[in-house]
Amino acid sequence: MRLAPHQQIILCLAANGHTDTEIGALLGTGAAAVSRHLTVVYRTLGATNRAHAVALGFASGELKTTDFQPTGT
Repeated sequence: MRLAPHQQIILCLAANGHTDTEIGALLGTGAAAVSRHLTVVYRTLGATNRAHAVALGFASGELKTTDFQPTGT
C-alpha cells in the first residue's frame, strides 16, 4: 500500500489535528475535496476513520514523526 504524495500531505495535516476545512484552505482546495481524498486514504490503508488512518499511516511508514510541525495548540 502506497499513498500518493498529496494523500500523504493530507493525512499528515489531518494527523496534526487540522479539519478538512483548514486543510482545504492550506492547500487551496475545498473541504469536500479533502474529504474525498481522505476517503481514498482510508480505503488504501484499510482504515475505518481518521484516527485509524493516522495509526495505520505510522504503522505502515506512510507517516513519520519527522513529518510533524508544532501547531501552537
